[in-house]
Amino acid sequence: MYKNEMCSMSGKTKKQKYIEAVKRLLITRRTLSRADVCEELNLDIRTSTAYLNELTVAGFCGETEMIANGKGRPRKVYYSECDKMIFVGIQLSKTNGIRLIVIDYEGKILLRSEKVVLQQSKLYIFKRILAIFNNIQEKFPDRKLYAAGIAVSRWLQPPLAVFDLYFGLCSFLEDELNIPVFRCININALAYKELDKNKVDRLAVIHLGQLLELGMIKNGKIAGVDGALERDFAHFTVAPDGEKCYCGKKGCLENYVNLWALRDGLKKIIGMSETDLPDNELFSRGGKAAADYIHKTAGYLAGAVAKLYREHNLDRIVIYAGNSVLGEDLKKQFEKSLIPVEIETEAEFSASIVRGAAEMARYLSLIQYFVC
Repeated sequence: MYKNEMCSMSGKTKKQKYIEAVKRLLITRRTLSRADVCEELNLDIRTSTAYLNELTVAGFCGETEMIANGKGRPRKVYYSECDKMIFVGIQLSKTNGIRLIVIDYEGKILLRSEKVVLQQSKLYIFKRILAIFNNIQEKFPDRKLYAAGIAVSRWLQPPLAVFDLYFGLCSFLEDELNIPVFRCININALAYKELDKNKVDRLAVIHLGQLLELGMIKNGKIAGVDGALERDFAHFTVAPDGEKCYCGKKGCLENYVNLWALRDGLKKIIGMSETDLPDNELFSRGGKAAADYIHKTAGYLAGAVAKLYREHNLDRIVIYAGNSVLGEDLKKQFEKSLIPVEIETEAEFSASIVRGAAEMARYLSLIQYFVC
């Protein structure tokens, strides 16, 4: 079955590569005969038939018989079933909430929903999620549930959590549903959403939240699955004489631009160490000193983004500034820049994650075959 608990796409067999090639032919041509596959991929008729039959059983294509030019014996023709496929995206949050979305082959949204799973045993939660999938299939009886993507909050897995409650969920669902199920953290789901939106090969997504998060996709695959890219970016030195970070270095970017750091900086400026005022109110009360502080901090981030852009030869960078007071200043700093940067808002954050989970499923099960 599919070995993709963390979306690993390496180690394809020769057979898998040929099946991907047959899928590519079906997607581009829409109809194929066994002879077409033999000619295009230099395979014998028995192997071509086996691959096409396997894809038929999987629901990727259908088969019929046609008579060429109205003469002779009918021949078997295989046709793409992409139009009937649906893809499900699920976001699992630290508040036990489940957001889900269903899209079709072209990315059109067919269903949105939010549910709450009560804190119960692991098996109960897995079965509850399985029931959600079965319900989706019942809602769309004329369509084929082809793949699913799951975005899991990093707060629900080590090192930020004691253990990974959802470890094994992908394998469980694959065994029960007989479909590929892909998993990633939220920031990487955002990257897949932006990949579909921007139609580029090399893209990075940055989120300014309680932590500084970075997701990057290069040629259709997540870069730095082990977290090394994100760590390097978060701990890039922007203030050599700054405060010492827990990593041992001084002046790391993350310690200036995450929401907690920004809030602490604004509270110091207005002399209020204990307050429930929102960040925007703190910024307003801080006057010019607050504006200078935010501008300087946004400059730190802009410099790190420029370095990231150059080092990885990126086509586009999307920053989810959200509730961060850096948003407006960042927009101004990049307005006249040659670096292709887009600033998104927090209102779109959660909706984008679950959409990205569905796009991940669609991309890794179908569209990736254009870039294999």
